[in-house]
Amino acid sequence: VNKALNFALGFQRIRSEGFYLRENTNDNSFFISSNYRPKKNKYNLLAQLVYNSFNYSTNGGIANDTTFEDGSSLDKKLIPVNLSAAQRRERNKSATLSQYFHLAYFPVPADLRDSTAKPQPRRTLFHTFSISDASWVYEDNDPQSGFYGNVLNDTVRTLDSAYTWKIENSLHYRAALSKDPEGSSFQVSVKHEFGGLMYDTAFSNLMAAIDFTAVEKKAGLHMNIRGQYCFSGTNAGDANIGLFFRKSIAKASAVIVEGKGKMVSPWFMMQRYSGNHFVWAYDFEKTSQMEMRMELRNNKYRMGIAGQMNNFVNYTYFDNFGAPKQMTTSFVTYTGILWKDFTWKKLRFNNKVIYQYVPDSIPLRLPEIVSKHSLFFEKNLFKSALILQAGVDVFFSTAWYSPMYMPATGAFCIQNEKKTGNYPFADVFVNMKIKTVFIFLKMEHANSGLMGNTYYSLLHYPAPDRALKFGLRWRFLD
Repeated sequence: VNKALNFALGFQRIRSEGFYLRENTNDNSFFISSNYRPKKNKYNLLAQLVYNSFNYSTNGGIANDTTFEDGSSLDKKLIPVNLSAAQRRERNKSATLSQYFHLAYFPVPADLRDSTAKPQPRRTLFHTFSISDASWVYEDNDPQSGFYGNVLNDTVRTLDSAYTWKIENSLHYRAALSKDPEGSSFQVSVKHEFGGLMYDTAFSNLMAAIDFTAVEKKAGLHMNIRGQYCFSGTNAGDANIGLFFRKSIAKASAVIVEGKGKMVSPWFMMQRYSGNHFVWAYDFEKTSQMEMRMELRNNKYRMGIAGQMNNFVNYTYFDNFGAPKQMTTSFVTYTGILWKDFTWKKLRFNNKVIYQYVPDSIPLRLPEIVSKHSLFFEKNLFKSALILQAGVDVFFSTAWYSPMYMPATGAFCIQNEKKTGNYPFADVFVNMKIKTVFIFLKMEHANSGLMGNTYYSLLHYPAPDRALKFGLRWRFLD
């Protein structure tokens, strides 16, 4: 509108029939936002409205994996599926208003005083208000198809639904602790939320948070400590804490140590649910997770190595019958990551390999090895007016018990029926960037059908076949 006020609109619509029976989707997303920032920069206002609508049929997966794997059916629409009359509808919308009051500023550098550069805030008080709601409906006109283990209420039609709403108010104070806008700082916050859940259950929480950042550029040091604690309300006692430490040990090398911890109440739906096929009522204990990660990277040689350990207590999950469960013992998982990028003239070869150790006796399933590789040609053309990339991405994981999906609840559950994986997915792509215009052309899963039909996303859900996708993003700058 002018230099102080702007508006933005966004709309996205996705429609697809899918590769198999009853995979059609109709998704719509819309947002409008505004930013008011006057010349003196003492006050800022941000506002946003968001609406999302998702409608999709659910087929419960293919009825017989052999029909897919032997390749006898060239038309995937002829492969029988488990559900013939089920669909799911989801809606969510939100409105957010944030107001910033800048109490002090950093001085504008002398070399920028004659430009349009605005002074950067040094101390800021800001308030955020938001209201949101979400709903979902699951419908199946054939509840006695044999897919579900139980039909509890209506044998003619399943119509399960849920609705939630929430109002949040938060107040924050942020201040710099040095003369550098990118230097040390701290922030304290207090937030109150209240709302309602399905079955007319109300909730309310009052929480406080702190965030401290220390920066010493000459020593190559960056440290951040943050935490949040809920001291009153439905989730009283919930807590999150995090630590990040980065130290440069050479001009192109750095060591990073990161720790995270949380103790939270399990998701409400895991404790209370009532539908046509499932019903449960539990009072689970708070779950906790501690994560420690150490990373060593070298930017000169474009490589790095990292190790991570996670400790879980009172872990919650959905079992192979689709019901929630909670472990009463703790367990530990370990992760190792190695990456290396190679460059030869205009060729790039980027590689990342992840190793994951999870004890066999616990209900958390992950592939032991995951690898990602990208081989592409990159060149600047027409005096760098055009940046071109062309190549192939490859993703691979070893065999593992991938989750099964329960459409009635929307939950991903563990299963011991069949392993998936041991299959490479290759995407061929061309990317072009012309100033503010980004264009891409991608052939996803280009090797579909060339290496056997054993590619799955989930149990009984084959991954998408070969598909050609085109996209364009154009940024308009004033």
